[in-house]
Amino acid sequence: MNINLLPFLQTIQETGSISQAARQLYVTQPYVSRLIKEAETEYHVALLNRDQHPLTLTNAGRTLLDYLRQQQQLQENMRHELADFADKKVDALTICTNSSFGHDWYAQILQHFIQKQPHVILKTIELPYQEAEKQFRAGLVDLVMDKPIIDRNVTYQHILDFPILLLIPASSPLYLPDMTWRDFQTLDWKDLNNQPFISVNSGSSFQQMINAKLLSLNLTTRRFLEVTNLQTATLLALKQIGLTFAPDLVMQTLPMAVDTPVNIIPLPKDVLTFDFGINVPDRLVGSPLVTDLIASIKTTIGI
Repeated sequence: MNINLLPFLQTIQETGSISQAARQLYVTQPYVSRLIKEAETEYHVALLNRDQHPLTLTNAGRTLLDYLRQQQQLQENMRHELADFADKKVDALTICTNSSFGHDWYAQILQHFIQKQPHVILKTIELPYQEAEKQFRAGLVDLVMDKPIIDRNVTYQHILDFPILLLIPASSPLYLPDMTWRDFQTLDWKDLNNQPFISVNSGSSFQQMINAKLLSLNLTTRRFLEVTNLQTATLLALKQIGLTFAPDLVMQTLPMAVDTPVNIIPLPKDVLTFDFGINVPDRLVGSPLVTDLIASIKTTIGI
C-alpha cells in the first residue's frame, strides 16, 4: 500500500479536482494522474468517478483512503512507541492466562497493575494451557498466569492454592435439602459416577486437574455440557443445569441468593487444590513488573 497516495486522495476528495489537488500539493497534474492510475492498475479497481464533476471517490477509493489513514496513524503510533523505548520511558509486557479464568477478578488485577505501572505497554491474551506453554517457550509471551510450566529456564512464582468447591444443585439426586454449605464427609466419591457435570474447555489446566483426580478415583462422570470459562460453569450449576467443580474465588465473584437450592462442598486441601502462580522467564526474574503483578493479584484476591 503506497502511503504517498494519502494526501492526493484526501485532497481530491476535498476539492473534487485533480488539477486543484496538484496545485495545493505543489506537484503537476500529470504526476497526480499517473499516481492514481498506477494504484488503479495495482488494485484492479477505479478509485475516481471520472464521469462526475466535481470528481468523487468511488467506494473503492474511499475504502483505500480509510486504510491509508489507518496506516499513517499506525506509523505515527509506532514512531512514538519506539521513541519511548529508545528513551527508556516505557516497558512492554505480554501476559497470558487461561481462557477458563474469564471472570471479574482478572480485570481487577489488570486495573491494579496499571495503576502501579502506568507507563507499561500491556498486552493480554487468553489461551489454553498447552498453547500458552508453547508460546511462552517460543518467547511470544512474557508471563503465563496458570499452573507451573516445567522448564529449567522458567521460575515459577507460586501465589496461592485455590480451594476447590463441588456444587450440587437441587436438580441432582445427590442434593441434600436445607444444607447450602455441606461437609465433605457427607460425600461419597462413588456417588459422582455417571452424574451430569458441566466442564470447561479441555485446554483448561483446571479442568485437566479435575479430570486427573476423577480418573485416579476410577470415576466416570457424564460431561454433557462444556463451556468456555469457570464463571459460566458455576452460574449454570446455580441455575440447576448440572454439577460442577469451581475455585472458591469464582464463587466469591458471583451473586447468589441466600435461598439458592444448591449444596456447596469445600474440598479439603489434601484432597484437591489448584496451584496458581506466574511462570517467569529468567530475564524477568526480580523485575518490578513481575513484583507489581504479583502484588496486584494478591490485592485483588485478598491475600
